[in-house]
Amino acid sequence: MKKRIPVALRKAIVNALISAKGDGPLTAAQIAPRVNAQPGLPPKLQKNARQMSYILRQMTSNTGDPDAPVARVTLGPNGHSRHGKKRSHTGYVATIDNAEEDPALMARPTRKPVTVYLDDECIEYLRRFKEASGFAPGPCVERLIKTDIEANGMPEDDE
Repeated sequence: MKKRIPVALRKAIVNALISAKGDGPLTAAQIAPRVNAQPGLPPKLQKNARQMSYILRQMTSNTGDPDAPVARVTLGPNGHSRHGKKRSHTGYVATIDNAEEDPALMARPTRKPVTVYLDDECIEYLRRFKEASGFAPGPCVERLIKTDIEANGMPEDDE
């Protein structure tokens, strides 16, 4: 399991790459000082070039992911390892125009548990709905409530 990249660091990396879009692909050694100079980045999240390279590889490991905010670009060959594997210089570019578009930085909707007591007929409806659609009872009840809100509006407060 990959280690989760802190939100402040991820946002700083994406912002640094977005601000350098006209400069072409940047290496980890070029990105690290730009990220460390970002205001609001805590000192404990500042990284050197080698650490930044690891984090950037983590952010681009899902190469088939169209929502990845960072793309890896091969800049050129860099010889061979002693095992015969080719090495290459790697650069990174931003694929989005704004750090707020990063799916990992978007706020998830909050959900709260609710206990509802239902009679047998309602329980049977939820069971059949689950068999027919594959959805759990929670989304079914949520859909019914949203449909009622669209039809009748939100109930008024009696204050």
